Amino acid sequence: MGTTTAKTLIDRGGGLLYDSVLNVTWLADANHAKTSGASSSGQMSWADAAAWVKNLVYHDTVRGIDIAGWRLPRVRPIGADFNHQFRMDGTSDEGYNIRSPHAEFSYMYYCNLGLTGWWTVDGKRPRRFGVLGSWTAMWSGEADIGPVKNLQSYGYWCGDPSLHYPSPAVWVFTTSEGNQRDGMPRPNSRYVWPVHDGDVSAMKS
Repeated sequence: MGTTTAKTLIDRGGGLLYDSVLNVTWLADANHAKTSGASSSGQMSWADAAAWVKNLVYHDTVRGIDIAGWRLPRVRPIGADFNHQFRMDGTSDEGYNIRSPHAEFSYMYYCNLGLTGWWTVDGKRPRRFGVLGSWTAMWSGEADIGPVKNLQSYGYWCGDPSLHYPSPAVWVFTTSEGNQRDGMPRPNSRYVWPVHDGDVSAMKS
């Protein structure tokens, strides 16, 4: 059941994608908030996103189980502490080309999905980048990439709802450009892509 679509991302069926390096499960639907009817567009404020993902119960139709315990993608420091210098080469906690497993959304974008950022590691502009593979930043639209469905070309909340604003709680990953950054004010609206610790396909009904 399921197929391996990247070195670490495994389609478990039932709308679940398991990352064996991060040891987390993602929903295959990157805009489940809209699909489920929780939001007309899928965008939510920080407070609404934190509450929705905390209370989400997802039904796995393959195994016939209801799964709770979802969260936002985590951002942990690449080094000993957070480095907020914005860089292109992925060596900081803010910027482009971050392939560290400590940045779960960025790892998914660059390593599992093989997407390209607005800037290369050596500070050059690629011909195509972002979710839509455009030559310029596209702030609307969606694409299915591998097993991932409805990935939005905009911004997604990251962080941990248990942490306090501003840092390191409210992080965002911008899929239209491929960068991660801190300090997005909570009243803004962004998309939500729930993550669960471990391989939830192994849960028993």
